[in-house]
Amino acid sequence: MKSERKGLSVCMIVRDEATDLPAALWSVKRIADEVVVVDTGSTDDTPQLAASLGARVLHYAWTDDFAAARNVSLGAAEGEWILYLDADEVVPPESEPKILRAISGKADAYFVRIESGVDSSAGKLFVSFYPRLFRNLDGLKFEGRVHEQIYPSLERLGARVEVSDIAMKHSGYAARGDELAAKARRNAVMLEQQLAEKPDDALAMFHLGEARSMLAEHEAAVTCYEGALKVPRLPQVITGVVLQNLGGSLVKLKMYDEALTRLKKALRVDPGLLTAHLVMASALFGMRQFEKAEKEILTYIAKSQEDPKKAKLMLRHEPDLPVALVMLAKCRLAQGDNQKAEEHLKDVLRVSPSNADAHMLLGRLAFEALRFGDAAKHYEAALKASAGASRLYFELAKTYVAAGVDDQAVAAVEAGLAAFPADIELLRCLGVLKIRRKDLEGAARTYQRALAVDPADAESKRRLAGLYHLLGRDDAAREILTNA
Repeated sequence: MKSERKGLSVCMIVRDEATDLPAALWSVKRIADEVVVVDTGSTDDTPQLAASLGARVLHYAWTDDFAAARNVSLGAAEGEWILYLDADEVVPPESEPKILRAISGKADAYFVRIESGVDSSAGKLFVSFYPRLFRNLDGLKFEGRVHEQIYPSLERLGARVEVSDIAMKHSGYAARGDELAAKARRNAVMLEQQLAEKPDDALAMFHLGEARSMLAEHEAAVTCYEGALKVPRLPQVITGVVLQNLGGSLVKLKMYDEALTRLKKALRVDPGLLTAHLVMASALFGMRQFEKAEKEILTYIAKSQEDPKKAKLMLRHEPDLPVALVMLAKCRLAQGDNQKAEEHLKDVLRVSPSNADAHMLLGRLAFEALRFGDAAKHYEAALKASAGASRLYFELAKTYVAAGVDDQAVAAVEAGLAAFPADIELLRCLGVLKIRRKDLEGAARTYQRALAVDPADAESKRRLAGLYHLLGRDDAAREILTNA
């Protein structure tokens, strides 16, 4: 009987997780009586690695169903309690004693705080709450092909579910953009399958909206969010978040009035929402109502100082003062108040010295004030603080040109092209710099590269024809102009 079991089972499903898995397993080594790892078809040495670190490894053929795989791990667990963990998650040391205290308590399950580092304009830490720690009860199972849930099963079994102060750290959202997009596409396929089987699954509809939003398919995201809101069984605890994220997608579509309507409703449903104020500020900024946008940002800052324990359990970004201050600075810049904008940005750097957005805007302000040395330092700091955008390399090169340091300008553009080899703007910039250095052959090769990327680029055609003429290759120049 499961009621006779003792101890804690950590249950995991994995596939090709050899990089992340050791940290996850080491993080539960002192508290787990057993670790059950279900491998769903790894092509690397994940199963062998898991076994070498003490896990019991089972193999399960993947069926496009996360719940089915997780239920295999539940069926194999021998502990009285189960903690489920993903390979890209760790239990921090401070949560270990909290878990041990929790499984000595009278509750049957506990909500656990999942902290995910993200690269988002709404904040750098995303927090979600799920019942990750629960008794190994007869009949307990996960449901849902993707974003699988245990709570409906706990509810049907009459389990006593409490909120804990246990936290786990998740690194999956810090993956590269292409990896996140691949996950979003995979999830979208499974969610569509789930909705085909159960069209009134409000949570699946919400998560499909999230996947579409991540893929920048904002019209499709709006359809999904609105569909979720029409289903009566949408959990009240996330209704405000659905409205908030619907508002965010409408802002992306520049449907600002509609966005504000949804966002105001979100705050009526859940006045504790923070990010809704930043999204409202974005809508108002798009409508050029800068003073109203500032008011929403200041409300966000004021609310972020309130006791976090008052917040409802939900999906949310943690308060992020630098994000808010950068938005305030943008409002000031839009109103021509460069001095106040600079003050806000310097406040950002006092809190977050490596904030890329603040350095980028301070670089722009320094350039406009003809302080090219300061501008270059800020652009370099912005590039160091983030993976960078091609535009940053261009701005840095432009700053070096203005300062009369062409060699460093060339180095900046070449560094940008190493990261973004098909960037037309950088290729054009390099072509101009080579012309300035009288390297006409090198300039011609650069514009040839640009035309290989975009054969219709008129500026590159014009420049290349001129270079061919200077190099005595008039036939090639005429051919380029004929095809222009």
